[in-house]
Amino acid sequence: MKTSVILALVFFIGLWHLASSVCNTISSCADCPGTTCATCFNGYGLNGNGGCTSCSTYGCYTCPASPGTCTQCYAMYGFSSGSCTSCPDGQYSGGATPCSACTNNCKSCNSTTTCGYCMDGYGNSAGTCVACEIGKYFVNGGQECGPCSLTCFTCTTYSSCASCLPGHGFVNGVCDLGCPYGQYSDGTTACAQCPAGQFSPGYAACTQCTSNCAMCSDMTTCSKCQAGYGLMSEKCFACPAGQYSNGSGACFPCSP
Repeated sequence: MKTSVILALVFFIGLWHLASSVCNTISSCADCPGTTCATCFNGYGLNGNGGCTSCSTYGCYTCPASPGTCTQCYAMYGFSSGSCTSCPDGQYSGGATPCSACTNNCKSCNSTTTCGYCMDGYGNSAGTCVACEIGKYFVNGGQECGPCSLTCFTCTTYSSCASCLPGHGFVNGVCDLGCPYGQYSDGTTACAQCPAGQFSPGYAACTQCTSNCAMCSDMTTCSKCQAGYGLMSEKCFACPAGQYSNGSGACFPCSP
């Protein structure tokens, strides 16, 4: 009795080894109960000749019945009517459905409800993309918002400004320490001289000098008046009839 049991075990083990050896000779075969393959590994389909052939559809993950009949795509490929299409930025598919939009302002996601990487200018807060506050920029691949340098208003990296705080000149991605007296910038250009008749302390927009003043050192102290107006005690006054001034000093009698 013991001998017959042992012989039966040897017989079945031999069959198992035979089946295994057959599977080993059939490339990409996962299961072959006989001399032909019954199930192929993912990415391969039965070819009708007892073997396995890679799926013919680009991006196909499973094609069990035949290489030309795709039933599911790889993740990040949308599946529709047996075809696979790579999902563009901002869309996702697990491979069994068409591509669907990620959450708002998301560049790359692993599900349609949770973002992995956000678009430029947005930080990732627990899978949701939020706009970075003024004076901050996205860091760590869009995972969070970090502060810009001190004089930056908006930036793409800590030291690469996109615009500066008002009153600071913007040149080649860098903000200066502040505009000098008589000049101003809204933070998107270099500091520039105020137009004639206007003045800025550097940190505020150019404003009009006192009445009839062509040049001033502050909003109440005139250094040159408009032509036809005399300058006295840093104020401008109209020249009386028969007198004239170039605006730099007192009024003088006109030539006879």
